[in-house]
Amino acid sequence: MHGFNRGAKCSGIEPSADAVSLACKLGVDVQQGTAETLPFEDGSFDMVLFGFCLYLCDRDDLFRIACEADRVLRAPGWLGILDFYSAEPRSRSYAHKAGMFSHKMDYRRLFDWNPQFTCMSHQLMHHIDNSVTLQPA
Repeated sequence: MHGFNRGAKCSGIEPSADAVSLACKLGVDVQQGTAETLPFEDGSFDMVLFGFCLYLCDRDDLFRIACEADRVLRAPGWLGILDFYSAEPRSRSYAHKAGMFSHKMDYRRLFDWNPQFTCMSHQLMHHIDNSVTLQPA
């Protein structure tokens, strides 16, 4: 990853066997799996990052996904969510796979009800011009 991790040990999960194989060939530590059953020990990460994946997860799995992220995250730790946002939850057919849906919502809500989590920053990037709007945390 050419200087990406700055000395940090990084691990990831990915449901696609082909993507896992490619990542491993590039030297990235990735295991096949999904967010509702993380293949890592309790408290094993200083940071958990969801990178544009929650919008494709089954709605029935969201609480389990949040529980798993909390389980593998050290205290104190950091949780990052980069995903599609909507102030009100909404779903629509996923253009890339028939029978699948994409979901937009404020994914912070999976965590901010818990007093152990504090939103430090909330930013919205606009698709048209890539400008960023800072939202109240």
